[in-house]
Amino acid sequence: MNPSDRHTIQTNMDLLCKDIDLNQNLLNQLINKNVFTPQMIQDFMSSPHLPLVRQCVDTHSQDMNPSDRHTIQTNMDLLCKDIDLNQNLLNQLINKNVFTPQMIQDFMVVVVDQMDAQTYEDERDRKKRFLSDLCRRGPEAYNLFAEVLYGVDQLAAAAILRPKVFESGLSQQQMIEDITNTPLDETVDVFPVGGDASDRTLHSPSTVASIETQEFMINVKKCKKEMKGKNIYRMNADPRGYCLIFNTFKFLNDCFPIRHGSETEANRLADVFTQLHFTVEIKTNESKEDMEATLKQYSKKPVLARHDALILIVLSHGQSGYVVTADGLSIHFNDIIKRFNNENSPHLINKPKLFFFNCCRGDAHDLGPKFVLEDTEDAVSDAKSFDTRKVPLNGDMMICYSTIDGYVSWRNEHTGSWFGTALCQALMKHSHSYELHQILTYTSNLVNNKTTTDGEKQVMEHSYRGWKNCFYFNPGVAESRGSPLSPN
Repeated sequence: MNPSDRHTIQTNMDLLCKDIDLNQNLLNQLINKNVFTPQMIQDFMSSPHLPLVRQCVDTHSQDMNPSDRHTIQTNMDLLCKDIDLNQNLLNQLINKNVFTPQMIQDFMVVVVDQMDAQTYEDERDRKKRFLSDLCRRGPEAYNLFAEVLYGVDQLAAAAILRPKVFESGLSQQQMIEDITNTPLDETVDVFPVGGDASDRTLHSPSTVASIETQEFMINVKKCKKEMKGKNIYRMNADPRGYCLIFNTFKFLNDCFPIRHGSETEANRLADVFTQLHFTVEIKTNESKEDMEATLKQYSKKPVLARHDALILIVLSHGQSGYVVTADGLSIHFNDIIKRFNNENSPHLINKPKLFFFNCCRGDAHDLGPKFVLEDTEDAVSDAKSFDTRKVPLNGDMMICYSTIDGYVSWRNEHTGSWFGTALCQALMKHSHSYELHQILTYTSNLVNNKTTTDGEKQVMEHSYRGWKNCFYFNPGVAESRGSPLSPN
């Protein structure tokens, strides 16, 4: 509200409260002019609630900080995708006086229970109205909302509002320790891979023991209700589809360093995706010829017609545009991806295909800002040099890289890579309720907060190609689909 207008109301509060008649006609006119929604106006439909008029003017009459409002408006689509307006979140906003109970009723619809009847657009509109109203709830509403998001574990949305929250204070510690059970000041030392054996750092048994204690049990939370609807990819087949893992850790004639820790990571990923109802196949140390044959074989399997999705994971050394095979040769990332495009894998048309490349994409090192975040590690990278080229794009695909183009990717030689560990943690903790984008944002936050002992950082990257719908893993939901097709 204009400051002078607000001042007029505040200085004449007693007179206004005496003279205003909050009758049905006046309130209906305010609704017609979109000053209030019908749900909001219920707050003033009887005289006992009249003091709330004073409360709303005094407490929330000021506009939200322009920069905060700009953050919400420019990130409206992402926030609408990431926010879950559940009962817990709304109750917390009431408790913090961001909204009154009457105001919040406008957003109390539990869309998950009506997903078959209510479209994704309806849900998005509900969230846009909520965010628009939030921008009119005063200068403190932004920070209070961010705190509530962290408190109810909606970290993907919270990170949009307060991207620096991981740099300090209890919020970072609570989030990281809740996931990893690892204090922020604990250091983890591993063997560097590059260079001669004489360059490698030796560690005491106690150090190794402390590393091993970071292992975690694989236990994926089950969803309470299947997420399905017009704008959601179907994910209920049993099995969901193949999870094809190429784990390359040993190379011909030692032309590349052994990737210690990769077997642990492959097995951990296999456990997670098995619990997500995928048929996991691990291909170990395949040559370029063998890998190409495997890709072709799996892209043509008739059983794909009964599947809902495909997961493909590559763990190896790499460089910008390429991944290294066990014989020291290279395959372009896009040559792997295009094997499952609509032409080469017709049984997967309109079905989500998720690709995870956990390898270096260059030789550059990210030294990051000059402050300490989470763990510091003596970590190893997976980099070598090759040429680059491009291939056409494809549809219904999500491609995720453990690092951005041109940079190294870090791996702990005992527990696996930063990215792989973070992805497993995110899937275990949130695949029962988070949409894919939220899971990836959560994973990215975990990777961002890792630091080597030399102060180096890592940033993951993901993109979509022809992605049309929301994606939920729906762990615990399984539907067997019989078919005359052969099981191969």
